[in-house]
Amino acid sequence: MLLKCRSRRFWAVVGGFLVGLGYIGLSFVIRQTVWLMLLMTSLSGFGLSFLHLITVISLKDTFQDSYPTAYATSSLGTNVGVSLFPLLLEYLNSYYGIQGGVFVFGAFLWNMIVVGLLIKTTMHREDSTYEEIGEDTGNRLSSLQDSQSHRICNSLPLQIFSLHPNFIFLFISSVLVEVNFVAWATYLVPYGQFLGYPSYTAVFLSTIGGVSGLFGKAFVAIIAYHDCLHPINIIVIPSLLIALSYTATFLLTNFTILAVAASVSGFCIGLQGSGRFSMMGNVVCAKHFNLAVAWSYSGYTLSALVGGIVTGYVRDVTGSFQYAFSFLVVICLLETIVGIVWCCLSSIRWGNNEE
Repeated sequence: MLLKCRSRRFWAVVGGFLVGLGYIGLSFVIRQTVWLMLLMTSLSGFGLSFLHLITVISLKDTFQDSYPTAYATSSLGTNVGVSLFPLLLEYLNSYYGIQGGVFVFGAFLWNMIVVGLLIKTTMHREDSTYEEIGEDTGNRLSSLQDSQSHRICNSLPLQIFSLHPNFIFLFISSVLVEVNFVAWATYLVPYGQFLGYPSYTAVFLSTIGGVSGLFGKAFVAIIAYHDCLHPINIIVIPSLLIALSYTATFLLTNFTILAVAASVSGFCIGLQGSGRFSMMGNVVCAKHFNLAVAWSYSGYTLSALVGGIVTGYVRDVTGSFQYAFSFLVVICLLETIVGIVWCCLSSIRWGNNEE
């Protein structure tokens, strides 16, 4: 709806502004009430989601049939940021203090405003056509009314789930993937510290995971180019590998095992994160693509809250990060079940858009 009243460039700039504003606001309320901290974090997350949404829609419009490969390639930059984020924030915190470091980091993130300005500006408009009235005006008007009624019905937000049943499974999988990703990105370094490693050592777990995720997304670009996107290799197999990597850290806690687990989980999380959006063009038709993206990012907001808050709550109640990651193992097993059911019930011909 927002794209109908303002251009994509406008909303991308707004999203970039909110990302930086959230972190700058967080620097002023840090160590104060948890609700203020959550408010600022949510503000930044909302802006980031909005910027991503506009980017995905623009990629689809620009590359059309080559969208899966284009998205998978463009998402490689995400993991560069994931791998550099803890190192950069650690440096800023040591140089400026926690409040100053977060403030400077928020100001640095305002470079996303420039990114938003570079997005092609378009507004959603429907072309109006006028035809000369002839003898069969009544029949054509009736046909036009039926067509408009059908279009209005199909444009209802919930209608996408009935028109494209495969999107139900993609949506559920996306929510579970994001729950796992947010919790993994948030608690991987604290988990290393919990197991007895100093912060300057544990921080490299995030770097290893981020670099591995880069390779995971590069792998998606390859399989997307060869039209091999499928729930088995995007959802089922990666979820099982992530669950196994988490479980290994419960049994063996030396840093080599943790590094291997971070590498495997990072690769698979990167693969899933890029793969689910690359698959979207194969799951829904072009007419409902924008709506599918909007639904997916709505689920992203929900899963970000669940991934961070619920996993943190599990850790607080049990006093152990191992229980928190046990919760994530359950999430991965649920992803696997959803993916298997999807494969069993789906009649989609992968590599072609669902009509």
